[in-house]
Amino acid sequence: MYAIRDDWARAREEEFRDLLISLKENNSVTHMELSGRYDFMADFTSEELVEIGRDISNNTLLDSISLRDHALDVEDMSFFFRGLTRSSSIRSMIFNGHTAINSY
Repeated sequence: MYAIRDDWARAREEEFRDLLISLKENNSVTHMELSGRYDFMADFTSEELVEIGRDISNNTLLDSISLRDHALDVEDMSFFFRGLTRSSSIRSMIFNGHTAINSY
């Protein structure tokens, strides 16, 4: 049972890493979903989150982002958005299940 879960988690992480490469290369990614269900999300450093935000900002095709299930805590979100601030293609952002945001 644990091996299946580990294989599932590993596959999700590989898919996410591939997505990040596509974003950086400005390939045909139009939607990105970050989910707290994936344990590897907690492993990103603040510098990596800023870099991910910058890659998204520099991507001209990405038009929507979904942050679900506590994908980023408040501190991590600030690093993520620090890089993201220059995006001109993002038209939609969905925050679902982020207590810190939804409580304001």
